[in-house]
Amino acid sequence: MRACWQKTVSMPTSSICRRKVTNKRRRLVSGLQEKQMARITAKLTTGMAVQISNGRHDWKGDEPIAVGGTDTGPDPYELLLGSLAACTCVTIAGYCRFKKLPFESITTTYDFAKIHAEDCKECDMPDRGFIEKITSQVHIEGDFDESQQKRLAQIVTRCPVHKTLAHGVEFEDNATFN
Repeated sequence: MRACWQKTVSMPTSSICRRKVTNKRRRLVSGLQEKQMARITAKLTTGMAVQISNGRHDWKGDEPIAVGGTDTGPDPYELLLGSLAACTCVTIAGYCRFKKLPFESITTTYDFAKIHAEDCKECDMPDRGFIEKITSQVHIEGDFDESQQKRLAQIVTRCPVHKTLAHGVEFEDNATFN
């Protein structure tokens, strides 16, 4: 039996709809040691094009021509969705291999939208309030029974990038100048 799921995750924007961080949570977070999971360096090259590197691989990001870029690479939201899509595929494949579930292919499609919320009670600025929404379409090709399909539908949301986006992230921004 073929499996296909659609999942929608709505996330409030950090500048409009803020999730309250309690003092207790701050103390818990500040007491933990950080473990660096990834480091990316990006350098603006020409116009709005950006050269991106993790030290082992190099790639490019850019903005569409309509907003002043040269469209020589994916825009920032496409890069974000690409990370999410890749993570979802790898997580599902890893689970299938671990459980010895035969699968033929895994395809993920993610869409990003900003939805205006005229009556957003949690928004700081309700006249400008909107909700950012990511919708996924995950297609797993293979012969799965009903219980395997149910479990795989849960695994779709278990990739680390998905969890980070769904639960939010704490930013620590620093700028230096010469």
